[in-house]
Amino acid sequence: MEIRNLVQERDFEAVIVFYREAPDYWMLAEGIEPGPDKTLEFFTECAPGSDIADATKLGVFLDGRLSGLADLSVGFPEPGDAYLGLMMLGPWARGQGI
Repeated sequence: MEIRNLVQERDFEAVIVFYREAPDYWMLAEGIEPGPDKTLEFFTECAPGSDIADATKLGVFLDGRLSGLADLSVGFPEPGDAYLGLMMLGPWARGQGI
C-alpha cells in the first residue's frame, strides 16, 4: 500500500478511472455516475473559507492501482480545524483495514 499526494496535472486521469470503476458513492449521493466534472471538483474545491493551496488530496494505491481518495481542507469550520470532505475506497479495497 502506498499513500501519496495527488496533483491534478499528474493524477487527473487516474481519478477519472477510479470514479468510473467505483461509481457507487456518487450513484447513492447524486443518482448519476461521476464524469470528468467530478474529477475536476476533487482537485479544485475545498471547504468553505478554506484555501485550496492548503488542501491535501490523497490517493491510496494498492499494487499501483488508485484504490482510495481523501480530500482534507484546513481552516473549516474554525481556522485551526481540518475538514475531511471526501473519503472513499473502491469496492476492491474495502474490508481490508485500509
